[in-house]
Amino acid sequence: MIRAVSALIGGGLLLGIAHLAALPPWEGFDETAHYAYIQYLADVHDLPPRATAVLSTDVEAFEGIGPTRYKPQPPFDPFGTYSYRTFFAAPDDVIVQAGTYLNQPPPEPRRYVPARRANWQSQHPPLYYLLMAPLYLATKGMNWVDHLLLVRMASYLMACAALVVGVHGAHLATNRYRLIPDRIAPRARHGGVVLGIALWPVLFPMWIPEMARLGNDSLSALIVALVWLRLVHLLGHGDRARDYAWLGVILGCGLLTKVLFAPIAFGVGVFLAARAWRRLSWHRAGTVLMVLAVLVAVTVGIGGWWYVGNFLDTGSFVGSTHFVRLGQAGGVAMVLDTPVTAGRLLEGLAVIAMTFVWGGTWSFAWPNYAAMVGLALVPLVLAGAYGIGLRRARIDSLTWLPVFVLVPVAIAIVINLFVKMALYREGFNVPGWYLHLLAVPLGAALGIGIAACWPARWFRLSLSILGGYALAFAAWASASQVLLYTGFAIKAGDRGAFRLAPELPSIGDLVAQVGERLAVIASPNLAAAAFAAGAVLLVVGSGLAWRGYATLESDST
Repeated sequence: MIRAVSALIGGGLLLGIAHLAALPPWEGFDETAHYAYIQYLADVHDLPPRATAVLSTDVEAFEGIGPTRYKPQPPFDPFGTYSYRTFFAAPDDVIVQAGTYLNQPPPEPRRYVPARRANWQSQHPPLYYLLMAPLYLATKGMNWVDHLLLVRMASYLMACAALVVGVHGAHLATNRYRLIPDRIAPRARHGGVVLGIALWPVLFPMWIPEMARLGNDSLSALIVALVWLRLVHLLGHGDRARDYAWLGVILGCGLLTKVLFAPIAFGVGVFLAARAWRRLSWHRAGTVLMVLAVLVAVTVGIGGWWYVGNFLDTGSFVGSTHFVRLGQAGGVAMVLDTPVTAGRLLEGLAVIAMTFVWGGTWSFAWPNYAAMVGLALVPLVLAGAYGIGLRRARIDSLTWLPVFVLVPVAIAIVINLFVKMALYREGFNVPGWYLHLLAVPLGAALGIGIAACWPARWFRLSLSILGGYALAFAAWASASQVLLYTGFAIKAGDRGAFRLAPELPSIGDLVAQVGERLAVIASPNLAAAAFAAGAVLLVVGSGLAWRGYATLESDST
């Protein structure tokens, strides 16, 4: 079991590094805004103003020098002077200038200088950016390629640490505290909960592009994992005030990282309240209420000031651009008055579901939709398996925690969808990749489902097919992305699907030219080595996980 978990997490780490080493500047979601936030905080020694923050000249200067991402809506023009395709078809002096700009240290270390466009990520709480600022200061004199690789990698390491923390919590829950009831599956198969968390990067390839970039979702995933671990200790030790206080500290830090922690904290609170209600006796009522009050007080005391500041500055506790505009346009009444057709709603929900399984990068150039529909079967089958496991568990057990966390977050995402439908006639879609910050509790749910359904032959066959399909899809999508970045593929069609360039060289020449072109804007040698090693580890880890489940099954019979 340890070997399988180590191989799976190590493989995910290496594939994330490979993704980062091949990722051009500012191709990760919202990276220009996240980077400018870090710069402002580190160089100006203050938080960017919520209403008037702007990007930095560093991120805007690249738009006239090197290739930039594609726009999400047709016509799929680049945001700057060159697309990836037109850049590598440009005269040699253009490519040499960009290569020099990206691969040589700047004359002077970078520093925040205000640019023109608004920074839409100034809405976010500051904790992630505070943690990233020292690394930015230490590396801002390096060339762009190495500088971005290091700061992105530090961000991705937080997400990988989340999986490690989650695995440790699952091990404690199933071995030390026995928090997963035996009636869900024989105790010998409880190692499946651990494997479920480690299998997340295998079964859900969107984990890597969502987490391997600049952005606070990686820290959010780590804090969710710490919440999971602290809840395991809390349930294992009983109702101790200090455990609730520590949980409040972690949730408060979550509130200072991302607004989505408000529904997460609500879900955790409802879970603990439901557990207290089922176990409540009159002589312990005072103690239960006291520890719950400690949890709320510590959480709000640490993270609440940010949301009060949002309200004072913008009139909205959330503080996001969309909610501020909604307040200015009429508030909740506008949402209620907006006609919502079934087709519009289903389209928005479908985008949430599809971008959870795959969203690509910020250019939003996607593979064939039929292939993505096949990938969408993975969460459907695994959710069904988890539901089978839930039927055998009490609602106050750790087994139900993923439901209590997922439901409020899903409701918050759907509310955001309704807000955007009220504000915008088009472009109102909400991405579903935010759900990956719940990888640890949802991975535990995945493991519970696998443990509960493993004896069924149909389930083992389905899992092997879906797992193999997810790995093949990830490899295909990664190759397509690299072809896009090097100009051998473009974003075309009504919905922005990958389309190969009209004329391609032979396979040998194509590989060589991809490496040469990618060397201008990224680190192809590191990408190739990390991808090869990571792919081997993921395949080996998947095989060991399969054998581990089979061994646990035979031990339990």
